[in-house]
Amino acid sequence: MISLRASISLPALAILAFSLTGCQTTSGGKPVYDMIFTTPASHLSGVVAKGNLDEAAAIYKDQREYFARNTETNRSVLLSYSEGLKRQYSDLIDQNAAALNKTSWPIRREDWIELSKRLSDAQALNTRLETHDVLQRPDFRWEGLVQSRARSEKWEKILVDDVDTRFAEYPLHDAPDFFEVYPIKLSPERRERLAEQIPNRLAPLSSVDILKAFETYRARLSSQSIEAIGKLHYATALRNSAGAKEPTAPDMLDAASRTKAAGLPMTEIPSMKVGLIEILGGSTIKDGALDFPVGFDSDLPAEATRLNLDEAFSGPLARTADVLILVNVSAAKATREIRSNTRVSSEYKTGERSEPNPAYSQAQTAVNVATIDLQRVQINNATTRSTGSFIADLIVLAANAAAEGVARDRLQAASSQLASTPSFLTKPVYSPYSFRKAEIDVIKEGVVDYYVVDRRSKTVFDGSFTRRQTQSFKVAYELKELDPRELQHLSEMVREDVVTKFEDSPLTLKLSDVHSGVRASLRAKPLAALDAVKADMMAKRSRLVAQRQSATYVAKPVNDDRFDSVVVVKHPGGGIGSGFFVRDDIVLTNYHVIEGAQIVEMKLKDGQETFGRVSATDIRLDLALIRVQARGKPVRFFTQNTLPIGNTVEAIGHPRGLEFSLTRGVVSGMRELESTYARGGKKVRFIQTDTAINPGNSGGPLFLGTHVIGVSTQKLAATDLEGLGFAIHYSELLEFLARNQVTAALTN
Repeated sequence: MISLRASISLPALAILAFSLTGCQTTSGGKPVYDMIFTTPASHLSGVVAKGNLDEAAAIYKDQREYFARNTETNRSVLLSYSEGLKRQYSDLIDQNAAALNKTSWPIRREDWIELSKRLSDAQALNTRLETHDVLQRPDFRWEGLVQSRARSEKWEKILVDDVDTRFAEYPLHDAPDFFEVYPIKLSPERRERLAEQIPNRLAPLSSVDILKAFETYRARLSSQSIEAIGKLHYATALRNSAGAKEPTAPDMLDAASRTKAAGLPMTEIPSMKVGLIEILGGSTIKDGALDFPVGFDSDLPAEATRLNLDEAFSGPLARTADVLILVNVSAAKATREIRSNTRVSSEYKTGERSEPNPAYSQAQTAVNVATIDLQRVQINNATTRSTGSFIADLIVLAANAAAEGVARDRLQAASSQLASTPSFLTKPVYSPYSFRKAEIDVIKEGVVDYYVVDRRSKTVFDGSFTRRQTQSFKVAYELKELDPRELQHLSEMVREDVVTKFEDSPLTLKLSDVHSGVRASLRAKPLAALDAVKADMMAKRSRLVAQRQSATYVAKPVNDDRFDSVVVVKHPGGGIGSGFFVRDDIVLTNYHVIEGAQIVEMKLKDGQETFGRVSATDIRLDLALIRVQARGKPVRFFTQNTLPIGNTVEAIGHPRGLEFSLTRGVVSGMRELESTYARGGKKVRFIQTDTAINPGNSGGPLFLGTHVIGVSTQKLAATDLEGLGFAIHYSELLEFLARNQVTAALTN
């Protein structure tokens, strides 16, 4: 047997390709003519015969020099071209001419749009025909097109010459934009010149009609024109507010507010200087009256500043302002209303496991199959016999080589796939859990006291107003970061920090809010002197402070009033502890009860649910303070130096979740022990007791009679010993409260 591979030593292959081209070709998108079989004239003639007149225009423009040669052939072709244009467009020109010729200007405004369409159609037709340069030649000029151009120019001149008259008669406040409906489009210069007349045209109108016109032409007005319209609107609104009487400060503020609300500028109130002073030193976030900052936006023309009470009445603004507005933020409270509290089932990643990768076995199989295919092809190629024909053997050899190449490529691809495929896959291990979903409404209320002093009319207005901002949240508590559906959950819910950010965000009040309060009250008092206003403000502030200090919490009647002071403290992570009021809005508890949290949920004895924010901590003492939204009854502390051993004491707390439980024991001793959190540091003073103290009691009060002597904090060696509990000594508690500027109620 003779191998084909051995019988051919120098394979060769020669392929010749011949191509014939037509006479007309293209070069760079343009036709190329051989000038024998195909010429521009013949090309144009064929295009015109098919009615492709736009293509004819392009051919004529490209071959203008050729057609300029006055050969008989060229002339006959161009004549056919121009006649084709006349046939196609004559009717349109005649129809348009008839419609315009029977129209006599001026016409009703209702017909302007129809005339505009006719003129626009005529101009579009003229422009389209002017793209056909052949009609510009004297020998092919079309009289109908010439007349159509002249007719359009005549109408344009008529309308331009008459535009001032039509604009002067046009009702700017009670019709569409003049520049949109006038039959022709005016030049930018003419539009600008007419727009400058708008403020004067609006002078006789009412404030409502001025606003209608302003909204229509706002985009066409210069800043100077807009400012002029603002002054015009203010003057009109002031007449409406004051009527026949002399305008007062509220009238001027009302007119300015209406002008600003309409989007018109008011950089100043004519003939009146307004001063806005925000009084400092009253209610603050620190004293608990404000939960969030409150600021003022001077959205009316006023010189604004922030001063204390004395400076407000003695500074330059108080001396020079015609109208002095004094504002004081008396309260800013953020409260939460819990609408629902449910558990949501989910899962989270607790580990990983390895398992065989089925794709690896498939890749191995593919390599084996590709290897066998390559071997079969190689064997087949090696045993192929010569046909005796050089060309036939060459073709067979090429086919064999191609088959072997394909088989090698398949093997290489399969090997690459195997190399990139891992033999084992790492799979996550998930475990079920549930997190808490709370639906919460956050209500932010700001209360502002104000005085508006009108020096010119020697009157003063005073009052207060409240602004409320409410937002609803769906909050996810205890949502694990390893939950694979974390992002999906958070697309429907938010975390606590989003709610906190909203609660802490400033509430911005506007000067126009003060004006609204003044207009609503209309209580004007004679103004004797600014000192009288100052005295009234000081008296009001004193009453507010006294009211705040005397506010007490009234609980539901129970057998033991001490329970009214105790709360359940729920850690976001799921733990539970106790706490008690040391001020009507501050709860004391253990640090380890709230460790790692800034916001905790709380529950009072009457069932009321509320939230609190951690405001101070002492890790060594294991103590923390929580500022609470709800109000509670503060405890009274024991302060005597002697605490006899054997006295009966009682703890109130929530052991193992059994809320508001009371346990009783005696004082077993007083110890100084190392801090659980600060080994080796200063020791902490504890009260030892056999009172039952279990998980859930932490942070709760230890009472001697009706007075607190300690905070239940730990039970020592709970699995081996009984009756060995500890509470942080009241001396440590009082020092901690004093450091954080909390005044506690003491024994008499």
